[in-house]
Amino acid sequence: MAMLGGHPFLVRLALYRISCQDITLEQLLKTAPTMQMYQLQRMGLVQLDGNEVMPRCNLYREYFRARLKGECR
Repeated sequence: MAMLGGHPFLVRLALYRISCQDITLEQLLKTAPTMQMYQLQRMGLVQLDGNEVMPRCNLYREYFRARLKGECR
């Protein structure tokens, strides 16, 4: 719940995939940050280049910079 922020769809999907034995809880927790990265890409907020994540435009760059100040080092 904490890793997924309590998001109902993501919690349901995670529990479903674990119950179908597609993935273990340990694997889910290890890959969860990359799930968030792909969601940001699908929403059109960021571009992915390998492991690099870049905001799609200056507006999003400024928004992320203001909101994530001090969280990213």
